[in-house]
Amino acid sequence: MRIVELLGKALRPVRSSDDKLTDHQPAVAAHPKSITVTSAAFKDGAAMAKEYSCDGEGLFPPLRFFDMPAKYESAVLVIEDPDAPKVTPFVRGIIYNIPPRVKELNDGAVKGENLKPEYQGQGLKMGRNTPGKAEYMPPTPPPGHGVHHYHFQIIALDTVLNFGVPPTLSEITDAISGHVLAYGEIIGTYER
Repeated sequence: MRIVELLGKALRPVRSSDDKLTDHQPAVAAHPKSITVTSAAFKDGAAMAKEYSCDGEGLFPPLRFFDMPAKYESAVLVIEDPDAPKVTPFVRGIIYNIPPRVKELNDGAVKGENLKPEYQGQGLKMGRNTPGKAEYMPPTPPPGHGVHHYHFQIIALDTVLNFGVPPTLSEITDAISGHVLAYGEIIGTYER
């Protein structure tokens, strides 16, 4: 067994918590969990294919949003891994200012820091992940650490967010306080 797998197994009990996810925070959780999120790549709670992970092409999975609230101004998508061996969930990516006309993000909508051109022209922006980069990081659980759950959380807002530079999750959660209308999520799993 490789050293990295031994380390992963040793760290199995070290995990954050679902209670620390964005959609569990008071600014979001006080509102209805009424948005339905689906993916053609995986069912809610099921494993994601290798092509959507660091072991494959690292594709962003296709997502569709249903039952969005009437008259919302924009939405934020936060992707977090609460199984990461750290105190808070690992932020894999943030996409904000998703306009109401965008009801889905297609297969490979984001590759690293690049949104597909069809989304760039519609005002979508990237926030910073845990390493501090404005990009999406595909599932990359430590080998031997067990199953990780990737929460794709969509949050509808009554406003459009304005940042001069790509924001952190903390800056996003501060900015959305008092502006959340509803939220929803889909969870994909991956293990190495």
